[in-house]
Amino acid sequence: MRASIFGTMIVSGIMYFVVFHGSKNPAVFLNSHAVALVVGGTIGVAIMGYPIKRFFEIGEFIIFGFLFKRSSSLLRVTEELVNGLRYIITHPKTAKTFESSHPFVQEALMLLKQPDLNETHVEHILNARRDTFRVRYVEDAKMLSAIAKFPPALGLLGASAGMIEMMLNLNSANGATGIGEAMAVALTATFWGIALSNLIILPLADYATRAASEDLYVRALIAEAVIFAKRGFPLHAVMELLIGRVPVRDRVILRERVMVAMSDQVAEGAMPNSGKGNLIGSGRGIPPAQPTDETKKNAA
Repeated sequence: MRASIFGTMIVSGIMYFVVFHGSKNPAVFLNSHAVALVVGGTIGVAIMGYPIKRFFEIGEFIIFGFLFKRSSSLLRVTEELVNGLRYIITHPKTAKTFESSHPFVQEALMLLKQPDLNETHVEHILNARRDTFRVRYVEDAKMLSAIAKFPPALGLLGASAGMIEMMLNLNSANGATGIGEAMAVALTATFWGIALSNLIILPLADYATRAASEDLYVRALIAEAVIFAKRGFPLHAVMELLIGRVPVRDRVILRERVMVAMSDQVAEGAMPNSGKGNLIGSGRGIPPAQPTDETKKNAA
């Protein structure tokens, strides 16, 4: 089970047990005026500052990036990248497409296979695509952090309105007897404002910030390895670079998995053995694209 779903279940269970299950009158928390003011007011104020299209993007992030995001560990992504690089280096003219748990691996390997792109082209393209996703995550986090300040303020607004109404009723015959109930209804708006901000919106903003940092690191690792391969570095050098980027506890696991895959490939005759005990040390990389006649003419 994903940690985000597990955390959501814990918060929901605590809210039910502490607030609704432990209350003598749980219906008071479902006051329609308080909920409408906080939830509806937050949506309305947010729409005033952001285009509606951004809310659809936030919805996609919550559904596909928070609740049902496909898991892809750094160890798994690195292993898939090494296997893809090894196959392309040993089969430079292959038309095979590579499946990966991270979509950026597929994009990078497809660029690596194109002979008309040199290392400078590949580097600029990969960095541009990486920055696009970084900006998207950061903008989502900023938007959620900005929206999080609205519910508590609207909750206080609802509490103030309820207290004003309560004070006006004090002059009536039974005004003093209804103070407790009126105060409870007034504070319900404050309750929902604090809950919506601190239990939903702010955690999503923190998650978006963390996801941006993690995804940027993975994409930078993928881009660096592919650029190294495009520059003609041997595969064992690229692999050592990738192994150095993963946590220490995963380095031995990654090295063993790659060596097993290399052994299987050599046994099938798909890759020659270097004869030096290092199955990856073929010293072969993908050469950069050769200059065209037009490039030579411009250089002259």
